[in-house]
Amino acid sequence: MTRLNPLAALAAAAVLALAGCGGGGDDDAKQSSGPVEITMWHGQDDNAGKVRVRLGLAAEGSPVMRLLDRDGDLRAVVGLASDGTPFVQFLDEGKEPTWTMR
Repeated sequence: MTRLNPLAALAAAAVLALAGCGGGGDDDAKQSSGPVEITMWHGQDDNAGKVRVRLGLAAEGSPVMRLLDRDGDLRAVVGLASDGTPFVQFLDEGKEPTWTMR
């Protein structure tokens, strides 16, 4: 059996998520800026409907995807730095970085 590299899985998720963020609708409509939120449900328990993935822009305008655990805590960030360098970062329960790749 082949094991999937977690980094490759996150990178693939980021590419797919960012590729699916196309706009549509009325070109004359006023566009608002801000993050795109994708809500994912898993079952029908008390955690259903919680935001698990946030796509948007960092303060400097670079794209970023934030992954939240079932409690809504930030656990992973995938994005581009302001100079275009890609990065992946995993966080512990206290939101402290445990692993970073640039």
